[in-house]
Amino acid sequence: MAAGLAWIALMLMGAGCATMSVDSEVQAATLQDVQAQAWGEVKDLSATLSRLDADSHPGVNALVEELNRVIAEVEDLGGPHYDRIDVEALLTKNPVYWQAMTELDPADPTLLVLEAMVVAANGKAEGASDLLELVRAGPLTEEQLDLKLVLQRRTIAKWRWSPPGVDLAVVESLPAEKRWEPVKRAQQTYPDSATAAAAVLRMRADLAGVELLAEGEDQRMRDKILEAEPAAMDVLWRKQPLQAALISATGEASDAAQRVAKMLAPDGLGLVNLSEEDFERLVADFVRMDLPEWALRASRLQMAQRGQATPADIEIWRQLLPTVIGEEAATELITAWENGDVPATQVYATLPEPTGTAERPMDPVVGGLYERLLRDSALILDHTLPTESEHEAVLHNQVVGARALGREDEAERALAELAMVSDDQVMLTRQRLHLATLRSDVAGAQQAVADIRKLDRRLLQSSFEVGNAEILAGNWLAAADAFERGFKNQNADFVRRGFAALHAYGAAQLAGQDRTALVEEALAILPEEEWIHSLLLGILGRVEREQLLSMADEGRTYLVTGQRCEAFFALAFAPGRTTRERRTDLAACLETGMVGYIEYEFARHYLNHSGV
Repeated sequence: MAAGLAWIALMLMGAGCATMSVDSEVQAATLQDVQAQAWGEVKDLSATLSRLDADSHPGVNALVEELNRVIAEVEDLGGPHYDRIDVEALLTKNPVYWQAMTELDPADPTLLVLEAMVVAANGKAEGASDLLELVRAGPLTEEQLDLKLVLQRRTIAKWRWSPPGVDLAVVESLPAEKRWEPVKRAQQTYPDSATAAAAVLRMRADLAGVELLAEGEDQRMRDKILEAEPAAMDVLWRKQPLQAALISATGEASDAAQRVAKMLAPDGLGLVNLSEEDFERLVADFVRMDLPEWALRASRLQMAQRGQATPADIEIWRQLLPTVIGEEAATELITAWENGDVPATQVYATLPEPTGTAERPMDPVVGGLYERLLRDSALILDHTLPTESEHEAVLHNQVVGARALGREDEAERALAELAMVSDDQVMLTRQRLHLATLRSDVAGAQQAVADIRKLDRRLLQSSFEVGNAEILAGNWLAAADAFERGFKNQNADFVRRGFAALHAYGAAQLAGQDRTALVEEALAILPEEEWIHSLLLGILGRVEREQLLSMADEGRTYLVTGQRCEAFFALAFAPGRTTRERRTDLAACLETGMVGYIEYEFARHYLNHSGV
């Protein structure tokens, strides 16, 4: 299932999304496959760094010398001896590693990628995955470096489908009491597996009815669970230290751990893309958890996201680096950096994130997310031999990414290729409908709607797409009916049904109808703590405008901005809003740049139709 930092969402919270499609046709990779691929990248990156001028880059030169020494030891007669790699001595606690970091441009994540590859080569695949996912949360890099990340993540994803990962995935949906025997057996069979250790802790937490990322009274029971499973925690500290720290955090650190887990858990596309502000909060939370190395990594990515280092960044490193490499080495390094005595060379550049157009604005965090989705798919197709179903999955991602970025011709080509390998006619027709609505092609959209209604008569899969296509055409009542079909699908997730009710109410208002009863029915099935519950109260006027907007500002940036789009949408249809006020709120929803959100598309189509 989920790779890297998605592990938090999957193993600790029971949610999450795979970061790379892996299906039954894929032959599971071995740990040796992960190590061999990573080791090749270590040697390649070392060779790349060796080409920098040694006199201008003493830290990089010293690091390359140490890397070459370790490479020689690993590849000694009878090698590879991956156990010869001491990650802390070579990198994490090594002053020359951090000195080399200051000699590279702040926007260059090359050394963070190198660190992840060294950890993977050492056999700590889960820990390497965490590092890779953190780097992937930063800005898009040059294709040559990005290729290393994509291929290594793909191999780690395939490795997760070797025992015990595949065995544990099979029993994951069982009640905790029925998981006891297979999970404990996996731990006994694979005593050095962080995956098995995590499954044991999760199972015990489920049995106790508490969360592993505990707070309040749950912390006592969580602590008892950790005391009962010292071997599992020992494995996590050795193999996946970030996860171990998140689980064992207490007090203020526990609050930080929950924020970190939420921030780094993948979104619905299985990707993470953080903003500069996200990284600033992440640095602070890593500090609260007493994880200076992770705070420094996050700080480095914040600089990359911003494109430069600031005095505030240098001050953070002045505070944190001594705890990692000692006061004397850190002071000398920071002083040189502050005085401008380092070259700031760029080995691999970062790329700007898309921001869309005035007519179709795009939040750069969301734009970067879709750009990465498109890049991932292209690199897999160009550099691997995907299985049939993986081929279909990455082509689908290409269609979604290109469409979201407004690259209509590119999306059209990918969809034509997808049609050649997929027999999922509902999915293909939905994608054709998406493309037609992107182009504001009313006739094409209506033809696609007619085709979808033949394939998905009850709109069990297609209510949102059909609803927005009807908004594009100005068919308000037809749109409301399509959205309501989505609400009536009792097999759908209750949150999805809640949003269907939200959109049905708004579309019905445009048609001069009142569907308050539908919203009341939705409120009855939704937990009060769910955001959609607040939105539905807002659309009925039971939450004050400023209160709803304030609630929308809670969470991480990607969700915050998205929640503001949703809040403006709900407020547009609240009681007493004039047509002009409604247009103003829907324009505000559009201006958040939440490309891909149903509310964004609804607002865009309505505003275009009404000539605003």
